[in-house]
Order: sequence, then C-alpha cells, then structure tokens
Amino acid sequence: MTSQFLVEVDPDGQAGTGTPVTTVQELNDLFKAWLETCYHRQVNDTTSMTPLDRWNTGWVHQQPRRVDAERLTQAFLWSQVRTVTTHGTVQLFSNVYEVDPALARRKVELVYDPYNLDQPINVLAGGQPTGQAHPQTIRRHVHKKTEAAHRDEPALHTGHSPSSGIDYLELIRQTRQQELAAQGLDYASLANLEDQP
Repeated sequence: MTSQFLVEVDPDGQAGTGTPVTTVQELNDLFKAWLETCYHRQVNDTTSMTPLDRWNTGWVHQQPRRVDAERLTQAFLWSQVRTVTTHGTVQLFSNVYEVDPALARRKVELVYDPYNLDQPINVLAGGQPTGQAHPQTIRRHVHKKTEAAHRDEPALHTGHSPSSGIDYLELIRQTRQQELAAQGLDYASLANLEDQP
C-alpha cells in the first residue's frame, strides 16, 4: 500500500521527480490526503469492497475484543533452545544465566525479550514452565538483530517514477482540502491541535 504513495514523494527536492517533501508534517499531510482520497476509496481485489466500505460494514459495529497485556507481550517474545551446564547455567548470546540446578544437562527453551537480555528470562523444559534464568554475566544487552533493525530502517523514498510533469500528491492534497471545505469542520485536525504547544 505505502509503496504506491512513496513513489510519488521526492525527499531530495529534485524538480520533476515527485512531490517535494522537506518536513515530516508535509509528509503526514500528503499521506493523509492520499489515504482518504485514493486508498480508502479503491476497491480491493480480495474483498471486492473499498477499505472504507469494509470498515463501515465490518467489525467497527461489534464490541472490540480486549487482549490481556501479558498474553500480548508473550506473543512477541523470542526463544532459543540451550543445554544447561552441570553448574546450572546457560549461555545465550555471550551472556550467562543461572537456572534451577535440577535442570543440569537438560535441553531447555529460553523465552526472552530481544530488547532486554539483561532481565530474567523464562525457562521451559518439555514445554512446561520451570522458572526463570537469572543474569549472571551480561555482555550483550539487546539481540544483534534488534540493533540491525534500527540501523537498516528503510529510507523514506524507494525510487522515482518517470516524471510526467504532474504533481500527483499535490493534486490529491488539493482535492482533499476541497472535500473538507465542503463538509465543514475537520474534527480530526482539531483534535491534533490540542496536542501542539
């Protein structure tokens, strides 16, 4: 979805290669106009409905389901299988953790938060919880893939479409402004003003 929008953006300000964008606010305004004017009104091949129609006839009229915060946290944890040493320790990414000595020489599953390797880690043996692994020696505080994810975040722009001389996103923004003017107040924008100093 966003790739359809991003090909129209020119973060470098090179004339004729897309809409020039120099601030995050400009990007947000253009994206909101494109989303509400184009994307929400385009029929989806899978559902045969526009996203706006699907929203209006779908689950929005049902009671939202509440998810337990602990279950949600557990869903995003990572795990590794390790063998406990005879001293009741396990090693995970250069870190050493102490576990129940009764688990010595057994394979255990360590369930951990990749952003908090310096915290106690849940231990499972045979699929059953058997306590926690407590940090003894910490050399790595976060998993190396989490560091790489921040370092390798994709750039704002993925490439330019051939220039047509038409500023597509500016036309979309103007169309959206005209629609909002015809409707009256834009309550969503008013709510955003409350957050600004």
